[in-house]
Amino acid sequence: MVPETKATVLRAMELYRTCPWLLDRSEQITYLLNECGEHGEIDLVIDLVLRFTYFSAEDYQSAFSAIAKQIAHVWALDEKNTQIVSLTMDSSADSGQSVIHALKGPLTRIGKTAYPLINRVEKVNSRANTHHNIVLVDEFSGTGSTLKNRIKWINERWKNNELRPHIYVCLIAGMNHSISAFKDVAEDIFVYKKLEKAISEKYEGAALYTALENMAIMEKRLAQEVQGKPLPSLGYGKAEALFGNENNIPNSTLPIFWWPQLASGETRKTLFFRYSI
Repeated sequence: MVPETKATVLRAMELYRTCPWLLDRSEQITYLLNECGEHGEIDLVIDLVLRFTYFSAEDYQSAFSAIAKQIAHVWALDEKNTQIVSLTMDSSADSGQSVIHALKGPLTRIGKTAYPLINRVEKVNSRANTHHNIVLVDEFSGTGSTLKNRIKWINERWKNNELRPHIYVCLIAGMNHSISAFKDVAEDIFVYKKLEKAISEKYEGAALYTALENMAIMEKRLAQEVQGKPLPSLGYGKAEALFGNENNIPNSTLPIFWWPQLASGETRKTLFFRYSI
């Protein structure tokens, strides 16, 4: 890292006051700042961290409760004709199934225990004759392409020709720009935490050009491929997300926060982890 200035040190100290989740990550944030070159890179990283949306266990509980109330009270979907379905499409464990499981408590607390909770999209047709309202749930949407494809899959394979499916979407968090990808094919959408692109929707003009240039420089220091998978520049689908938690971070989040290797092959001390690259 370039020699610190007083202003840089003060901004770095601000991180711990503003982002308490960093208190047990002091080694990792120091490592990330030490990877930076010019002060522009350091300032960018500090700004990104200050705007990072970190979800604690309490945040998730609030989100699950909000989703349960959205389904049962705001949309007032009937338990007799509504199924709540994970976005999962194969046998691999993923965040959609975690959300399905976590909704059991909040739904029980508001007296709604008859909704079928379905852990895979392929199973929606088992209730096609009785449950034509479908609420798709997941933790995060970065580009919206997966949701759009799932909705298309359901509509194309729905087995009840007399009663077409009405598809709703509930997300813990999602990028604002991703919602446009599937909003026209959903009855309604609920996103507990909407997020803007970290750089493209924050900076303008010369500042935007400089920020993207600095990010490109930082990404060049990272391994361009790990486990046969290419570095997702600016996050998968260039989502530019700033979202994470204690567990598995979305690949839509800027890779400087979680990509495991430098170009040299050195293992990085990352702020977050991802189980499968």
